[in-house]
Amino acid sequence: MADTSDIVATDSIPGVTPFISFVRLRGADLSKLKRIAYVIKPLEGAASKAVSVKYVMDMLRSRGYFGSGDSGTIPVFGLYAGRHNDVSITLTFNDQSSREISIGIA
Repeated sequence: MADTSDIVATDSIPGVTPFISFVRLRGADLSKLKRIAYVIKPLEGAASKAVSVKYVMDMLRSRGYFGSGDSGTIPVFGLYAGRHNDVSITLTFNDQSSREISIGIA
């Protein structure tokens, strides 16, 4: 499934603080996802480790981030305020295949 997936990260919407953003995903294969994980790359020279978060799709659906259509939203927290953040998103499908997509969040 991952090899033929059309899912892309289209953009991000700022949250209520500079440490939170919402990444919008679009694609016909969203209904075939089992979980989504993301990693925020640490800034060069930072003492902190990469932020790593995993979501199961049932939780994202129950909170209204994903519906039955071809778009959905991932809440991304742990961002560096006022900096460019490189975020890698891993999409895991029901067949256990996975695909990584990236987005930059300012």
